[in-house]
Amino acid sequence: MKTYQINSQSEMPALGFGTWKLKGKEGRKSVETALDVGYRHIDTADVYENHQVVGKTLDVSNIDRENLFITSKVWRTNLAYQAVLDNVKRFLDELNLEYLNLYGKQQVCECQNFI
Repeated sequence: MKTYQINSQSEMPALGFGTWKLKGKEGRKSVETALDVGYRHIDTADVYENHQVVGKTLDVSNIDRENLFITSKVWRTNLAYQAVLDNVKRFLDELNLEYLNLYGKQQVCECQNFI
């Protein structure tokens, strides 16, 4: 899969697997299937409420962590310095990971005529 160099030590897969609305058995199976067919970028967010499902699925995969690119996002109202730090620690615990490759801000466009 094509990747993009994002800094001197990391490459980000061009295509990521989004996990919005994926929970429980359906979520686990969907992430398993994504990994089986070659996805290595898994995208989740706090508002998806599925960090634990994603984390458990990653735990049982046979893919080394360094071969995965994991993204999560904090909600736009939790951007105070300490909240950002507290949330990333919680996300890491829920995902059972030592690090995220990308940590961003979740922003939903509420535009009606968005192009």
